Order: sequence, then C-alpha cells, then structure tokens
Amino acid sequence: MSFKSFNNYIALSNGVRMPQIGLGTWQSTKLGEGECAIESALKEGYRHIDAALYNYGNQKEVGAGISKSGVPRSEIFLVSKLHCTDSHRPELVEADLDNTLKELDTEYLVFYLIYWPVPFQPGATLSATRSRADDPVALLKSDKVRAIGVSNFTIEHLEILADVTPAVNQIEVHPLLQQGDLTAYSKEKGVHGKTSLVVRPSSLIVLSLLLRQIWALLQPKF
Repeated sequence: MSFKSFNNYIALSNGVRMPQIGLGTWQSTKLGEGECAIESALKEGYRHIDAALYNYGNQKEVGAGISKSGVPRSEIFLVSKLHCTDSHRPELVEADLDNTLKELDTEYLVFYLIYWPVPFQPGATLSATRSRADDPVALLKSDKVRAIGVSNFTIEHLEILADVTPAVNQIEVHPLLQQGDLTAYSKEKGVHGKTSLVVRPSSLIVLSLLLRQIWALLQPKF
C-alpha cells in the first residue's frame, strides 16, 4: 500500500522538485538489510533515497535494492554526499562522485551534498582545510549531478558561501534540537531545510538531554 504523502513534492530554488518524505540509509549495515529495505520502500511508494559513500558503507546494497524494486530510475530522487575525508578539490570531488555512482550503479544523482563544512586532506592523518562549496558546483556542468547542496552547515558556514547558494542544507531537526534560527536564516536565503533524524534523534543528543536531567537532580545536593 502506498501512502498519499509520498506524492507530496517541494519546489526548490533551482527548479528541482524534491519528494517531501525520504528514506535514510544510515546504520543499515547488516548484510542484505539495506538492499531489502530499499527494495521494499520503493515498492511501497518512497521515491526519495538518501545515501553516502563512506559513513554509511552500504551504497552497493542501496543500488541493488533500487535495481530489484523495478521502479524506473527516472522516478527516484537519489541523494549522496561528498565526505569530509576529501579535500574538496575539483579533481578529488569528481573522483569521489564517480565512486559513488559506481557503487549505486547509476549514471547520475539528483542531489550531491557536501556532508560536513570541514574537509580534510587526503591521507592517513586528518588535517583540516577550508571548505569550498564552489568546487562541487563545477559538477553541475556535467550530467552526473542535478543539484548541489550542503549538510550540517551552521549560519556561519552558510554566510561564507556568499557567492554560492546551495539548494538545500540537510540538518538534524527534532523536538530535542529544533534549530529555529538556522531554519529561518536558510529560508530567508532561499536554502531549503532538508531534515534528518526526525523520528530518531542521534544518540549524542539523547545522551546530552539525559546528562542535563541528571545534573538538574544532583545540583541541589552539592
């Protein structure tokens, strides 16, 4: 059974229509789990699939699930991310994208997101460099990417991108982390908020809330 809400779309500033409800694939790491989840979700009506090359480690299964679902690729809003272990230089960005396309067994992505605002130099050691959103933008000239976005960017990070307006900023939003100021700023600048972990907050947020409650109980005793 397909739900009507799967047919709701949001028109972004660049003209791309994004399905309002999507399926994230983070932590779907058991063998066969991701493939089965994607196949079932697409058959039930999902059309927005969110993946990542490094952090999720399951893009081959995502690609297999898409293939098994029988849903035409043209109907699927497929998203992946440039991870922060790349230096964001143009030649490395495209190589990262090509690896993603190969794992997902697809010729293009609808969205390619800069996963974090802080990139690192390639290699065994982590050495931070300045994030450059204009490098991935060059991919728009090819047929590999329909739109460029960012993820986990704050207001300060978005302000740095004065010459580049990403189509979306994917951020964690739920009752424990509402991000009202960031959402309002993004809307003002024409950057749509793409939310993650809406129904399942990250363990760090839950732990932080728990620690605050414990501290509130202990304070009167000290």
